[in-house]
Amino acid sequence: MHWRERLRAATTNALPGSAAERGILVALLIVAAAMRMWDLPQLPYMHDEISALLRLHPTLRETIQRGVIELDTHPPGVQLFEWAWTRVFGMSEPLVKLPFMCMSVASILLFYRFAGAWIGATTALIAAAFMATLQYFVLYGQIARPYAFGLFTTALLADQLTRTIAHGRTANLAGSAFAALLCMYAHHFALMQAVLMGATGLLCVEPTLRKRYMIAMGLVLLLYLPNVPILLHQFAQGGLGGWLQPPDRHWIGDYGRWIVHFSPVLALVTMALVAWSLHDRIRIPRARGPIMLLLLAWGVVPLIAGFAYSVWRAPVLQYSTLLFSFPYV
Repeated sequence: MHWRERLRAATTNALPGSAAERGILVALLIVAAAMRMWDLPQLPYMHDEISALLRLHPTLRETIQRGVIELDTHPPGVQLFEWAWTRVFGMSEPLVKLPFMCMSVASILLFYRFAGAWIGATTALIAAAFMATLQYFVLYGQIARPYAFGLFTTALLADQLTRTIAHGRTANLAGSAFAALLCMYAHHFALMQAVLMGATGLLCVEPTLRKRYMIAMGLVLLLYLPNVPILLHQFAQGGLGGWLQPPDRHWIGDYGRWIVHFSPVLALVTMALVAWSLHDRIRIPRARGPIMLLLLAWGVVPLIAGFAYSVWRAPVLQYSTLLFSFPYV
């Protein structure tokens, strides 16, 4: 069976997999929500969150000018979301953190749909289990900053792009464009992720869809134009060298050890899963099309680009900036 036919078949249902596999997914989502929201009324703000809240001003225009252009290094999307959210619900810790926690959990569901469609429910469940429980996702899922927001928008883009490639439906193409726009206004690394996904998606869609696809993505770029002056101003300020060191030769190893909680047991389990996956792929070849190339591009290119920029231009690479690309690794 051709890979596109497999993809169409896998995206027929809202959730791939058997009833048992979908039940496991629901259990994982409950665990993910519990880990992020445990003792929510007592979770304090972190410095980064307080900094963002102090940069909210009475008017939207003032928030953009004084809270983003003059003092921030991120696109204005999350700052504007927090401005609107706090005007309705106030600034108490639980209410400000809650939508970001919900987006963190929802990103697991979206990523399961993406991975299940391309590779299968078993792999998707393993990925969902990591996303539900690793400190990487739990920590940044509790912080009211661009991390959970960007993880959600990039997962939404992967999900909608998958269905656009499979079926070519206008609704999914519109969903892809909307998700890409949210990515671009969420975080600069989410912007990079959206550009990678959009460019590689163009190579995967049916030739008959490419004209409409390029029009949709052109509209996304048009809607991003208002942020270009802010982007250029922020890039002109350099990186975060005032407090962030550029990565050294130990950075990637330290990053990997931090992801597995510095646990030899978890590291061995992870390596065993990778070895089993590679063995299974060699033993039972499948017509999976371009997914491996997509995963390499979406998962590795942001790391290489961030590392190179941090070494040769100005430091920007942190664990948080790779949150959007790590699930594809």
